Amino acid sequence: MVAQAQHEVPMTETAPVTPAAGMKVQFLGFTEETPEHGHLLTPGEVYDLIEVVEKAGEEPSYLLSAANPQFDNSKRASVNNPKWLKVDVFADEIAVVAEAPATTGKSKGKSKGKGKSPAVAATAPAPKLAKPPRAGAPPATDEEGQMARLEHEDPEILAIMEQQENILAYVEELDQDIANKEWLIGGILYHAKLDRTYHQLDPRYAEKGGFEVYCNERLSCGYRKAMNLIEIYYQFNLNSIPGAELAKIGWTKAREIVRVMEEANAGELVTLAENSSVAELKESIRADYVGGKAGEATERVRRLTFKFKLFADQAELVDNVLQQTMETLGLKDKNQAFEHIIVEWASEHLSS
Repeated sequence: MVAQAQHEVPMTETAPVTPAAGMKVQFLGFTEETPEHGHLLTPGEVYDLIEVVEKAGEEPSYLLSAANPQFDNSKRASVNNPKWLKVDVFADEIAVVAEAPATTGKSKGKSKGKGKSPAVAATAPAPKLAKPPRAGAPPATDEEGQMARLEHEDPEILAIMEQQENILAYVEELDQDIANKEWLIGGILYHAKLDRTYHQLDPRYAEKGGFEVYCNERLSCGYRKAMNLIEIYYQFNLNSIPGAELAKIGWTKAREIVRVMEEANAGELVTLAENSSVAELKESIRADYVGGKAGEATERVRRLTFKFKLFADQAELVDNVLQQTMETLGLKDKNQAFEHIIVEWASEHLSS
């Protein structure tokens, strides 16, 4: 009996390296509003990634270390006189590098090799630095990968577990409520920013950059997410997308699609977000919505993704053929090789 394990033929080359604390990363540029101290980062330069910030239900952000131009060398480094400042960035604004040049980040001593561009890691990324286990802390999971039960827990959560008949339905309601509130926050902040009502709370908020200061001081979501929610609210209304769609796809996916959203593709992008993971959505937007530089009137080119399932031996054969075609023709990826094989076969066997 032939085993029928199915394999999807991979159509991409390598997965991106996940940034981790301790790595050197190249700053690619901000895709959204510039955060606090963001002006200290220069696209193309390499910096130390000092911390990964993770919040439940949100995409992680990364803190880079940038030299403080206001640092007073005549005084000791302190809270009031920091030598380095933290800058918050997202994953698509940085790329892990194999080795960091001595001219950037926290490197000490004289620089060498000035003018050389940092090499972006393709096959040999820098190793992740694992966090050391806490002394005396119990293991997070048992031998079967199951988390251990807590001896002491939040009484409110335990009461909910006893009272709710369908706990999964209840958590889905909570999740929906969070998404609904994010839509409301985006809409209210849109009007607050438009009418400058936040100015009356503090004279500093009326100064340049005051809205950023207001968000970071008074809102738990912070300035960058606040601006994301405002943009989502604005673009959804501009393109007649109901707010209920935000609850379906989540703000992280919505943030990605509003960057390329216009009247002609709004509904298509929402559907794409509903049927894709965040990583798949980002890749689809990069590959399928190709435009020119800002301000240029260019037609977006829509590309489609095909998925095929083959038996293990068939998948291996197809992969070998794609690899050989790439090497023979000097092609860059399997997508080009696949297209060449199909067109070549069709021209010989199919009538026009």
